[in-house]
Amino acid sequence: SAMNTALRLRTGSALARSVSRMTAQGTVPTAGAQIALRAPVRSASGPAQSFLQAMDKTVFRRNATYITYIVLGAITLEAAYGGITDAVWEHLNQGRLYHHIDWSVFRAEEDEDEDEDDE
Repeated sequence: SAMNTALRLRTGSALARSVSRMTAQGTVPTAGAQIALRAPVRSASGPAQSFLQAMDKTVFRRNATYITYIVLGAITLEAAYGGITDAVWEHLNQGRLYHHIDWSVFRAEEDEDEDEDDE
């Protein structure tokens, strides 16, 4: 049938065969029933999996914590990115920016000129 063909294209032949078997036996669940069809998944191991499990338990379970996490993460990353780009800009333009100028050199010359005018 069309449903079996679509399932075969989407999930592979093993799942399509089990659905075909259920259809042939007449044990297909009704529309209100929930059916959990899971494809085999290779599980990760090590620190990546434990980190993702911790994030799932703390951040991704509730919408409010997820949105808060995104907003705080965006603010933190913006501050870090801004600091890094400012440091690179300062380094590349050392001695060329306004706040790098030694203004005391110019003030000393102006004071001498004013003294000469007074005499």
